[in-house]
Amino acid sequence: MKKTLFVICFLHFIVFSSYAQWAQQTSGTINWLNSVYFINCETGWTVGDAGTVLVTKNGGLNWSPQVINTTERINDVRFISSKTGWIAGNNGLLFKTINGGVNWNQLVPGTIKNLNKIYFLNSRTGWIAGDSGTILKTTNSGISWGFQSSSTLRTIYSIFFINSNTGWIAYNGGISKTTNGGLNWVAKNINAYSWRSVFFINELTGWASGSVYSLFKTTDGGENWGKPVSNSTAGDDGDSPPATYTSVFFINENSGWYTSSHSFGGRISKTYNGGMKWYTDFPTTKDEKLSSVFFYNSLSGWAVGENGTILHISLKDFVNTTDNNPASEKFSLSQNYPNPFNPSSIIRFRIKDSRFVTLKVYDITGREIETLVNGKLNPGTYELKFDGSSLSSGIYFYTLTAGDFKETKKLFLLK
Repeated sequence: MKKTLFVICFLHFIVFSSYAQWAQQTSGTINWLNSVYFINCETGWTVGDAGTVLVTKNGGLNWSPQVINTTERINDVRFISSKTGWIAGNNGLLFKTINGGVNWNQLVPGTIKNLNKIYFLNSRTGWIAGDSGTILKTTNSGISWGFQSSSTLRTIYSIFFINSNTGWIAYNGGISKTTNGGLNWVAKNINAYSWRSVFFINELTGWASGSVYSLFKTTDGGENWGKPVSNSTAGDDGDSPPATYTSVFFINENSGWYTSSHSFGGRISKTYNGGMKWYTDFPTTKDEKLSSVFFYNSLSGWAVGENGTILHISLKDFVNTTDNNPASEKFSLSQNYPNPFNPSSIIRFRIKDSRFVTLKVYDITGREIETLVNGKLNPGTYELKFDGSSLSSGIYFYTLTAGDFKETKKLFLLK
């Protein structure tokens, strides 16, 4: 059987009451972190105020500073490989690395405006957006930049492209769309909030978030926007002043997260149904506002914010399917379904009382290839989706361990 390289994402965390999935990571800085980006589940960067650039090579267990010749606020970071990436910030700050951040070389964007967001489709083509409606485009990896007319003079906080022609910008007062690579931008019909983040999963389906509990969804490429059903389980209703939803990120049409900045600190909320209903995924940081959320895949995600805050989650499409967590009669591990499967399958298990639980997947030689659960859970029935798209066809095993209880079952991946 042909072996496929698979990067293992381990979960190392501190338990936060019943929200055991998110973990505080040690950043080593008290500077505000504004953006986070991972190229795989081990290697990522976060950037922030006072020229802060941090890198991790082990999923965030350790973060190390990288040297860069600036003390300006850095607003965004974007990598297209483990070696090549860009950072942008205030007063026209723009740097590029071709060795993973060991060295950062300053680029000349041709503006002294604050640059807030970067989006690169590949190693050559990218855009940067910022204050006063600034949009810059490069087709030569950032060696030179051309100005584009954005249809607004307001601050642009977010830019997102789904392909070389179709993209969106979110700004203080609206959302605009281009269908010709940014040559022309057309404002779309959406309420005039201060929009902070726009994210699309395909050419039709996307979300935008911003001030005053603003979270809208489109299913026609941004021509029209409808607000998802509000649900108090997200925990935002009592915020005063009203919360700003600073960042939104989806891994597919159903599963997504947004971060909040509010008077109590920061919160992370999640949806399993495309935004029709939201749940509190992390209750509050108490004091630190959150700026940005990023998921490499459904297994691993990070959120960053004020005072060097970094939070990490490492559970895959994980949900307690039992209302109010009533005590279950026993521990059990169900057979995955479907089985055989390609490429994903659902695993369900039951926990009868609150305790530390692990759920791991092994190959036929007994080598551990993935940790799906590793933390304290409340009693209830849980299910998650195991994605085998990175693996070769064959027999695999999954093992649930909860105290003295231990059970193993087979998975059959058939491609």
